[in-house]
Amino acid sequence: MIRGTEAHNAPEVPWHESRHVPKVAYCCWETPSAAASPHLWMAACWLRKRGADVHVYSAGKTSELRVETPFGVLNCSQLGAGHARFQIGLLRVLLRERMRTTRTVFYIHGHNAAPAPVLALAFLRSHRVIYHTQDYLEPGRFLLWEFFERKLARRSGQVICNEPNRGRFMASHFRLRQFPIVVPTYLPRDWPRPEFEPEARRELLARAGQPVGADARLLMHQGGFAGVRCGSALVRALATLPAHFLLVFTGMAEGTPAREELRMQAASLGVTGRIIVLDRLPFDEMQRFTAACDAGILLYPNDGVGNYYQAPGRLTQYLACGLPVLASDFPGLELLILKHQLGVVCDPACPAAIARGVRDLVEVSTEKRQCRAVRLRTTVDTDLCYDRFAGRIEQTVHRASTGW
Repeated sequence: MIRGTEAHNAPEVPWHESRHVPKVAYCCWETPSAAASPHLWMAACWLRKRGADVHVYSAGKTSELRVETPFGVLNCSQLGAGHARFQIGLLRVLLRERMRTTRTVFYIHGHNAAPAPVLALAFLRSHRVIYHTQDYLEPGRFLLWEFFERKLARRSGQVICNEPNRGRFMASHFRLRQFPIVVPTYLPRDWPRPEFEPEARRELLARAGQPVGADARLLMHQGGFAGVRCGSALVRALATLPAHFLLVFTGMAEGTPAREELRMQAASLGVTGRIIVLDRLPFDEMQRFTAACDAGILLYPNDGVGNYYQAPGRLTQYLACGLPVLASDFPGLELLILKHQLGVVCDPACPAAIARGVRDLVEVSTEKRQCRAVRLRTTVDTDLCYDRFAGRIEQTVHRASTGW
């Protein structure tokens, strides 16, 4: 029995208890060693942990890699940098793998990897093709990617998405033969979790010119300043909060347009010294700084189906560090936040509402903050744990590899 996985989600004939070991060609855009978060290749890690024969094909400088992960070593092949070279390389690999054996399961993760499989896997029995998406491309926004995603989703024997409302809309929009399986973008129970490090907090405070013992309130925004993350409203909210509230952005290299836009808005609002900008960091390092903060920001605009119905990986990344979250007050996300008492929701377009939400999160006693952090960490080990849903992936791969 899979620990933390409900019985009805487990494979009927688990391969680790039989002689059958699935062979999986796992195709995604980012290589595990270069990704900012592990979610694009989490299914590959999990399948590898459970004993499947997994090989990852991704974009990047052409090379063969053995990537260490918390769940074991993944064999990876980088097929070329840039979208065109990656698609050509992936097309060749899939055609070769298709000709070589009849037992390979083709697991395609994300629309960025969709074009080559649409061509290479044409007329292949559909049960051997699985399409997994965490970013549903709603109608009319990215027409070319939408075209290939629709083709691949309809071609696949099974589609996996990360949120039930997205799944319902996707099934209707693409006229899928069956409803997608839902596997939320969560962290597994055994994934490394950082503890609070005073040194990490001191580093953040030093970047803002704050003394070591400053009574600051650090708000972590994993990701850069962008409209799709309500960045402008968030900075305007910061300007209405007391001076000891500081805001941290990640993944923003010096000289990028987003960083320059952030600098200009911060200067116009007089909050330049209260915004801390971190460059692109390895996932473990980003989590280390997250655990040194007081709350996580999880805002999305109401600009379409994908953002209105969210199941972001950042949610359990914050919770695993013991941070409560401030999230958009949209149905699916609001239900999740309130049901499990994960934080506060607000109107993401209203700076005053964002500021009130931030105050509600962090202006509590030290004892209450500590108790809350323990409870949130427990929640991601139980109710909001990848392990509870990963059996659905195992079952899908098992069926794909055995033909039923």
